[in-house]
Amino acid sequence: MAGLTAHGVRPGDRVALLLHNSIDYWVLYFAVTALGAIAVKLNWRLSAEELAYAISDSGSTLVVADEAFAERIDFLADLPAVQVFSSGDAFAISGSGRLASPRDELAGDEPLDFLPTPWPAHTPAAIMYTSGTTGRPKGAVWSHGNALSYASMQVMEWGFGPDTVSLTSGPFYHVGAFENLLLPTLLRRGTAVFMQSTGFSVERCARVMGARSVDRALLYPFMINELIAIGDELVDTLPSLRLLVTGGSAIAPSTVRELRRLLPEVDLVQTYGLTEGGSISAVSEPEDAVAEPESTGRALALTEIKCTIDEAGTPLPPGEVGEVWVRSPSVSVGYWERPEETAVTFVDGWCRTGDLGRITPRGRLQITGRKKDMIRTGGENVYPAELEMVLSDHPAVFDIAIIGVPDRRFEEAVCAVVTVREGHELSEDDFRAYARSRLAGFKVPKYVRVVESLPRTASGKVQKYVLRDTFQSAEETASDR
Repeated sequence: MAGLTAHGVRPGDRVALLLHNSIDYWVLYFAVTALGAIAVKLNWRLSAEELAYAISDSGSTLVVADEAFAERIDFLADLPAVQVFSSGDAFAISGSGRLASPRDELAGDEPLDFLPTPWPAHTPAAIMYTSGTTGRPKGAVWSHGNALSYASMQVMEWGFGPDTVSLTSGPFYHVGAFENLLLPTLLRRGTAVFMQSTGFSVERCARVMGARSVDRALLYPFMINELIAIGDELVDTLPSLRLLVTGGSAIAPSTVRELRRLLPEVDLVQTYGLTEGGSISAVSEPEDAVAEPESTGRALALTEIKCTIDEAGTPLPPGEVGEVWVRSPSVSVGYWERPEETAVTFVDGWCRTGDLGRITPRGRLQITGRKKDMIRTGGENVYPAELEMVLSDHPAVFDIAIIGVPDRRFEEAVCAVVTVREGHELSEDDFRAYARSRLAGFKVPKYVRVVESLPRTASGKVQKYVLRDTFQSAEETASDR
């Protein structure tokens, strides 16, 4: 804190964190928020262009980055007003001559003996950029009240205590790895365990869970598929595990059955939620895996869920499909400096998720579709509108539609359906290279399909369901090439 204060950080200032998972991430997060400043949790998988946008949009005045990202922040060489610090030793920002100052300068000379200020609940604590459905990403703001409430809601739901040992497997810029499980564990003075940010190995993860006596963990569905593939030796590897939380996509009944066979004492909890909606809104109970495997469970503690018929939020009776609205103390206070978008998404404390669903007779939420046409791939959300906006700049692209197609490992893969400008040629490799230069790796289309024209409605809208039907076997046809 002393170092942040010495470098001019004041309440309300934005401090951007571009870091792999580490203890320092937690130290910086708590230091920034204790000062009343706002931690901007940057997705380190973003391209230089996307990072430049997030830092500019948030108005960050100080950036802390790992040296591994030096090339992607070279634009900061032209922004002298933005202070740049390293998470370790000083490093050059991609040949610009400017140096990221060493971490020691930010740490300060003497630690402060302080009691954190109890900031008002509505005070912003963090900004997390969510993929844009109509263009550029928006910064979802979490307040101090959101963060504390969400941690408390998880404690109420799952009974964290001083003996709790929790593990998450994702990157800290996601609520799924930071605010989920680990924040409530620290709130109750338990032990938080996390995996490194890159090169995930389910075997290594299992060894860590065993060695650290982890009793609850968050793994994405594809990770659970790989976990059960370890087989019978998994029984001896995870003697302490009692709760396994997952979400983001459906988990196959066969996976549930095999997990129960291997680890009968482990409760598998399926969840539903989104960053704007306060992260987890719905949680399943163990019996739901059999009684209602297609559902994502009931409302989390202190959470309300309804499916609505109109813009006013009129609730539908059980069984009828409508837009899913959620309300809880952890629902985001809004989008950073986007009053119009905030007014559309957040209504009287409710968050309009944009997803379609129904409430079952047992009070469980069943998601039936994605109103926003989102693609879910490997634990990441990808919105076609954002990719279409960026990739339409390619000189050979005349028209483009982005769709999700089935993928064995990651549930869905990104597929670009393109029409080519007259007089131009387009190779898949060149197009993907262009996409990689503009977008985060997980957004780069795995498949590129060239067509003569895109199917459209009479009003000119692309009929994406036609494209999904046409290219749903993209994975199989690719392997045949």
